[in-house]
Amino acid sequence: MSQTAIRARNTAADPLPAASAVEVKGLALTYGQNAILRQIDLALPPGHIQALLGPSGCGKTTLLRIVAGLLEPTQGTVRIQGAVVADAATGLFVPPERRGLGMVFQDYALWPHLTIGGNVAFPLEMRGIPAHERRARVAKALALVGLAGFEARSPASLSGGQQQRVAIARAIVAEPQLVLFDEPLSNLDKELRDQLSMELAALVRDLGLTALYVTHDQGEAFAMADSVAIMRGGRIVQNAAPEDLVAAPADAGVAEFLNLGPVFKAVRREGRWRLADADLALDPPSADIAGEEAGVLLARRALALAAPGAGVCEGRVVQAVFRGDHYLVTVQLAPPPQADAPAPVELAIVSEQRVRAGERVGVNILPERLRWFAGAAVPH
Repeated sequence: MSQTAIRARNTAADPLPAASAVEVKGLALTYGQNAILRQIDLALPPGHIQALLGPSGCGKTTLLRIVAGLLEPTQGTVRIQGAVVADAATGLFVPPERRGLGMVFQDYALWPHLTIGGNVAFPLEMRGIPAHERRARVAKALALVGLAGFEARSPASLSGGQQQRVAIARAIVAEPQLVLFDEPLSNLDKELRDQLSMELAALVRDLGLTALYVTHDQGEAFAMADSVAIMRGGRIVQNAAPEDLVAAPADAGVAEFLNLGPVFKAVRREGRWRLADADLALDPPSADIAGEEAGVLLARRALALAAPGAGVCEGRVVQAVFRGDHYLVTVQLAPPPQADAPAPVELAIVSEQRVRAGERVGVNILPERLRWFAGAAVPH
């Protein structure tokens, strides 16, 4: 059999992989010498909610705008539902209105001269949908966001939360497979933000939509998303499910950004790993770490209070704050006997029992919950 025939047979027999709802590959954006995005690779399966999380200026909104068609990349490709919509190498660029997506902005972007019904109907008008069908689909979209019967109202008559619901209805009324959210809840107070984030996640899943969601709020991202991409300096440094980010942050910077706990410098001393600035020996990590220095994340989930003399080390309670169903206790550890620590090591520990400032307590460590980072690139 010829090689051509073998290739043809194998191609026919092998199942084709399902197209990602969204795929960006080798994506970069530069302005002069300034790199805004650097080699972004990201793929969203259908029905997936992907959050982009990071500090201001990390590139998350820029990435969203490139997917939306509001910016052109200087390198790389963007595919939506398997079709190329941007390719820097060939100059291909499909405008936003032809990408078949919905978008919800931070500032709602409602037109004040149109009614609620007119705002929601606008994407359908642009597609030439007949009036009778527009009315039915607008009513359905408003009902989905809890605003049934609001068609004749003015945007100015609604609260901020209601206006954002209108913006969400407008984004889904044309039944796109992909919806992009650019910090949609950041202008709302925390209580309303928490409520709407849960409702929005349920709505996206009920409709089977794929969503790319930009936010600076960690709680919002964790509550809504199937996976969260942590961005820093124009790159995705880790992309994982929320529980995996907490259990295994990729580096010390991710751990600190997510406020998982302090990352301390550990050194090999007398054949054991110990904190550099505290009298605390640690069980070795599950995988051997080369070198004589490393970082170790002492997350709250890895620590527990014990009676004095019953822990692996001892310390003094600096502060204990009641948080409704637990106490958050700050414990200051003793420094190593042979060194002057530059600053005392303090650990935050969750406790169900009340302790008072000044008390001596023991501290136990769950070694399987420690997170180790090779090298000396440690924030503390």
